[in-house]
Amino acid sequence: MSSGKPAALGGAAGGKERTIATSSGIRRFFLYFVCAALLLAAAACSSKIPHWIVQDYAKNRPRLIAVLPVENRTTEQPAAKILREKLLTDLYFKGYPKIPLKLVDDKLAAYYKEGQGAGGQVPPSVVAKALGVDAILYPTLLECKVSYFLWYASITVSTAFELRSAKTGSTLWRTDYRAKRRHFSFFRKDLEASVYLDYEDAIREGVDKIMETIPDGPDIVK
Repeated sequence: MSSGKPAALGGAAGGKERTIATSSGIRRFFLYFVCAALLLAAAACSSKIPHWIVQDYAKNRPRLIAVLPVENRTTEQPAAKILREKLLTDLYFKGYPKIPLKLVDDKLAAYYKEGQGAGGQVPPSVVAKALGVDAILYPTLLECKVSYFLWYASITVSTAFELRSAKTGSTLWRTDYRAKRRHFSFFRKDLEASVYLDYEDAIREGVDKIMETIPDGPDIVK
């Protein structure tokens, strides 16, 4: 009779050990998962979008950069305006003095009026002579569209940028960025409202991303 008790006790002890081991394994798995998620998030935040920059940029760093009118390949005029204004503001906070957009447009008005240039395609030598800048930023709005399907809407914004030397006309830096956002709603009015508000954010987010790839200007405040 007594021989059955130790077996029962041993079984209970074994079950308890297995429960502890299982709980410990779950905790370890959860810890590994959290660490992996944090590492991925950190990598995503720290990574920069693909871009190209001339090797001696720091040696010949421009100070005065003129932001030309956006070469707009879409029908969205407000989007082009938002893009250009955001570029000017962000360059200022990167340490590059502001050159008012109106001043740029006024100085280049004759060139545009004569039909020699469209959008931002004014040669660097012309801009240098008119404004006395060190470099010219050529922004292009390639795509800005909204697509609807039932209760779903997608926003696509695609842009390209090139910074060229005013002195030589050579490219100092270039990159492009494409953002796509999605919205869901059972109500069309709500869907349209969310898209209207979000497409501006998509443009600004894109500029934030590309500005991460431009080195700080000479007037940056640390």
